[in-house]
Amino acid sequence: MGLIQRFLGQEKWPQLPAEVAQRLAAWQQLQAAATPPVRPQRYVLLDIATDGLDPACHTIQSLAALGMRQGVIAGNDVVLLDSLPELARQGEYQLQHALLDVLEHIGLAPVVTWQTGFVGPFVQGLYRAQLGVAWAPPWLDLAVILPELFPDSPVLGQQSFDAWLAVFGIELPGRLAALPDTIGMARLLQIALAEAARQGRDSWPALRDIESQRRWLGK
Repeated sequence: MGLIQRFLGQEKWPQLPAEVAQRLAAWQQLQAAATPPVRPQRYVLLDIATDGLDPACHTIQSLAALGMRQGVIAGNDVVLLDSLPELARQGEYQLQHALLDVLEHIGLAPVVTWQTGFVGPFVQGLYRAQLGVAWAPPWLDLAVILPELFPDSPVLGQQSFDAWLAVFGIELPGRLAALPDTIGMARLLQIALAEAARQGRDSWPALRDIESQRRWLGK
């Protein structure tokens, strides 16, 4: 269920205003013509803050999308929706435009997050409910690829974001908010890409192979 629908206690298929529908159609046309680059020049780090763990009954409270181009984090390459419930109270029109801002900001860049199995269902459910679109970006899960790139790391398991930050001495003020966490993920991605390049595995297909193989092996 979408954010508005949960507040109203009912599900409905979104009726898009003409301006929203036009923006969405332009984005879909761009996506349909895209060819994923072998070595992306830009990645987008995506994170959310939620009011619970179950996308079936909990909602996204905030969402941040931070760009990293050629290994550099730019302060102006970011979209932050810091209160989706407030946008929802203002009406679907505002929320729909804000969600389109995120899609347009990401563009054709691969999306990197921590635990796609958690983030993905929340984000995709929100876009399905509010825009009627099945958004399936090319995901890369840092929680999966870091243990493969750094097999001798003292971190046990792939799930501890804080532990991986500590391994590399990354301090992250404001932890557990969407935007600070994307900054932490960006710094981990910088490290991961440098190590992947050292191993000759820094292409997008190679990174996706690392993730798919680890998932297949159940690691």
